Amino acid sequence: MIRRANRTVGAAGTLLALLGLGAPARADRDSDLASLLEEPVVSTVSKKAEAASAAPATVTVISSEDLRRYGIHTLAEALNFLSMGMITENNQESADIGARGVLIAGDYGSHVLLLLNGHTLNEPWAGTAYFDRGAAIPLEIVDHIEVILGPGSVLYGSNAMLGVINVVTRSARDFAGVHAVVESELPISIRAAVGVGKELTLLGKPAEVTAVAEYYASRGPGFTLGPQVIGNDSVTGMPTRFSFDGTVTGTWRGDASATLFSQVPSAYARLVVGDFEVSARAAIFRRWSPFYDGDDDVKDPGYEQDRWVSLDARYHARVSSVAQVSARLYGDLYDYAELEPLPSADACPAGQVNGCYYHLEGGSKVLGTEVQVSFDWFHDGRFGTLVGFDGRLRDVYESAQDYSDAVTGAQQQADHDYQHFEQVLGAYLEQTARPVTWLALNAGARVDVDSASGAHLSPRAGVTASAWRGGSFKAIYAEAFRAPSAYERYESDGVTEIASPHLLPEVERSVEASFEQRVGSHRFFVGVFRAWWTDLVALGSASSAAIAAAHASGELAPSSTTAMQYVNQASIENYGVNLAFDGSALARRLRYGVAATAAYSRNDAGDGSAPTELPAAAQVFGNARLSYDLGGKLPVLALIGRFAGTRPVANTSYVPTPYAPPLVELRAALSGPIPLVSHFSYRASANYAFASSAPYPSGPLTQPTPQNPQQQLVPIDRFRVTVGLAYDLPF
Repeated sequence: MIRRANRTVGAAGTLLALLGLGAPARADRDSDLASLLEEPVVSTVSKKAEAASAAPATVTVISSEDLRRYGIHTLAEALNFLSMGMITENNQESADIGARGVLIAGDYGSHVLLLLNGHTLNEPWAGTAYFDRGAAIPLEIVDHIEVILGPGSVLYGSNAMLGVINVVTRSARDFAGVHAVVESELPISIRAAVGVGKELTLLGKPAEVTAVAEYYASRGPGFTLGPQVIGNDSVTGMPTRFSFDGTVTGTWRGDASATLFSQVPSAYARLVVGDFEVSARAAIFRRWSPFYDGDDDVKDPGYEQDRWVSLDARYHARVSSVAQVSARLYGDLYDYAELEPLPSADACPAGQVNGCYYHLEGGSKVLGTEVQVSFDWFHDGRFGTLVGFDGRLRDVYESAQDYSDAVTGAQQQADHDYQHFEQVLGAYLEQTARPVTWLALNAGARVDVDSASGAHLSPRAGVTASAWRGGSFKAIYAEAFRAPSAYERYESDGVTEIASPHLLPEVERSVEASFEQRVGSHRFFVGVFRAWWTDLVALGSASSAAIAAAHASGELAPSSTTAMQYVNQASIENYGVNLAFDGSALARRLRYGVAATAAYSRNDAGDGSAPTELPAAAQVFGNARLSYDLGGKLPVLALIGRFAGTRPVANTSYVPTPYAPPLVELRAALSGPIPLVSHFSYRASANYAFASSAPYPSGPLTQPTPQNPQQQLVPIDRFRVTVGLAYDLPF
C-alpha cells in the first residue's frame, strides 16, 4: 500500500478519536500518532473518512507524490506498478482491466467502477470506462487514487464488480499557484498541461478554485504488421485487399506508425464556496489502432472517438449535533463515433465490391440526484448510520449503424435504431459500530430498481478486529452486480444479430479475509479471497425460439436462419491470495514495497464444455518499487517493476489456445528541481519490457495456415524514454 504524504497531526488526532484510542500515556499517544501519520485515510469504501486498515475492504492508496516519484503517466500504469490486486492489459486499442485473477477481455472497463471525486465516469450506453490515456484525467490535479478490490455495489450500484477506483483531486491549498508541464514519450508523443489553484473569499465565505487543461497526442510507435497470407477474397475471387492505397497481394502487412494514433484534449475545474461545490469535466478521446480487427485498412486510419461533458454540484451541511446532510445534482453527456475502413469486399455488405466504410454512433444522457444523511449517534464515531437515495434519468440511444461504399458513397443501414428513456432508483443503508476499541463492525445493503433490468439487492458485511497494537484482522462478505448495457440489450443488425431486451444483471458474491501488521513505518499484508460470478453476459448463438420470435417481429430477415445474441450463459469461479509489504527508512527518504497476487480463475461457458482460463487474464502478477530522495536540490531516484505470468490469448480460434509469454517490465525514474532555476522541475524515465507481445491476436488470421502456423500477437512497445519539464509558481 502506498502511503499518502503530508498528513497533519490534527487529522491523525481525529482518527485516534474515531478509532476509540484513548491517551493512557503520552508515549503511547505519540506512538499512535506516528503510526496514523503513516497510514492512509480513505473515503470511498464507506463514504466517510476512515483509516484504510479499518475500512471493510482491501484498499490501496496511491499518492500524487508517488505518481511523480515513480514516473507514472497514466491511471493504468499506477495500477500496474503501484497497486495490489489490479492489473491492466494493453491491446493497443484500450486497456482491459482485471482484478484478483479475473479479467473480461473486451469489456471496455465496464466491470470496474471508475469515479472522479465520487462522480461515476462509466457511461450507460456501453458501460465504458477507460484507464489508459482515454481516462482523460490530468495527473497534475490528482491528490491520490483509492483502489478498492472486490464488490462495491453496496453504496455505488452497478458496475462495481471487480472493484471501485476513486480518483481524488487536489485542494487549492495543495495546488496553489500556476502550474505548467510539457512532456514527451520520445519521439512519439507530446503532452502539455496548465493548471491553477487559488484560495479566496467569495460572497463572504471561504472559497477555492482549482482548474487544469491538458492536451495529449501520439503517433506510433512504428510496429511492423504481418505478413499474413490470406489469399483470395471470397466475394471477388481476386487477392484480398487490405489497403485502399497499395498493391493488392492478398497479404496483410504494413507499418503501424501510419495508423496508430491518439489525441486526448481534456479539462477539469472545481469551485468550492463554503459548504457548496461545483465541478465540471470535458474530454475527447480520439484514436485508431490497426491491430484489433484484421479487416482494417493497414495504411489509412479510421477513428474511434468518445466525448464527455460532466457537471456535479454538491452541498454539505450539519443539521444537528448528530446529523449531516449531503445532496448533489449531477449530469453527463456522452457520445461515441467510429469510422472503420474495410478495403476487402468480403468484410462489407453484398454489392460493395470496392470495399466500404463502417460507421457506428451511440451515446447517452444522464441526469441524477443523490441525497444522503449520516448520523454520529454518540458524537465520537463509535456508532454511525448512513442513509442515501440516488435517482437517475438516462436516455440511451444509437443512431444509424451503416456501411458506405468506398467508391459511390451509397449507404446500407446495418441495424435497427433505438432510443430508450430509463429510470434508475437506488436506496442504501449502512450501519457502523465500534462496541469496544478493538472491534469494528460494518453492515449495509443497497436496492437498485432499474426500469430496464428490474430490482437488485447488494449486501455487505465486514468485521475488523485489532487484536494487538498495529495488527488487524478483517472478514468481509459482499455482493455486486452489473446491469447489462444498452448496447448489449438492444443491439441488432437485422441479419446476423438480434436484440436481448430481457438480459439479467451479472452477479458476483465474494468472501475474503485478511491480516495486516504495522510496525513503525512498515506494513505486511496477507489476504485470501473467493468469488462466484453468475449470469455473465456474453455474445453467443441465439436459440431457435429467439430466432423464430425475431422472424415473426420482422427484426431478423427471413433468409437468416442463425443469429448471434447477448445471453446470460457463463459463470466464473475465482479464489486466491494477495500479499504486500512496504515501508520506509531514513526519515522516509528511502521507500520500498512489493505486492503480489496468485489466483485460480475459471470460466464455465454454460454449454457443457470444461471450464477454461479467462482470456488475457494473468493468474500470477505483482509489482515492486524502490526509491531514494537525495534531498535538497538533488534528484529522487526510483526503480519500479512489474510482472505477469502467461495469459491465454483472447479472441482466437487457434487450437490449442496460444499464450502470451510472461511479462517483466522495468522502469527507472529521475525527478527533482532544476538547480539554479527557480520554480522549474524535471522528470525523466526509461522503460523496458522483457516480453514482445500482449495476449491479443494481430491481423485477420483466425486459424493456422501453412504460411502462418503460429498466431501473431499484438506487439508491446518494449523500450521508451520519457522526459518532462514542469513550472510551478506559487501565489
